[in-house]
Amino acid sequence: MNRSPERQRLRIQPGLLARAMLLRVTLPAHAWTVFEDGATVGSRGSESGLILLDEEYDQASRITLEQAVSTAPFAITCGVYGRFFHTRFFDSETVARNEYAAMKDVLQQIVDGFDSEDARTKDLARQAVEGFLDRFPT
Repeated sequence: MNRSPERQRLRIQPGLLARAMLLRVTLPAHAWTVFEDGATVGSRGSESGLILLDEEYDQASRITLEQAVSTAPFAITCGVYGRFFHTRFFDSETVARNEYAAMKDVLQQIVDGFDSEDARTKDLARQAVEGFLDRFPT
């Protein structure tokens, strides 16, 4: 079966295509900002590690990279406020930073979907949360 580059990149299985539709919706762009103007960087995070990166999107989502957490060398915590919270653990800083960037992109699309006035887009955003947890397992 010849898959489009977009479906290959996202590793979307045919049964998950509806969840991926959110990723094709063009919505207004907002920017990720350093959380609390960087005040949290260098402090201890929720996984008791040293915060290396801490960003917030549209006052609706946050993602944090920590080093030297209690259960692994690196952890990413993230979520969409009032919707879900997720934590992942990594042995490699390179892998953790790459996953951090990929997770940010999808979190942004989820937030933008919930911000939409369109009921179908909001429904796809809810489905995309489940897809996010499948794509980025603990």
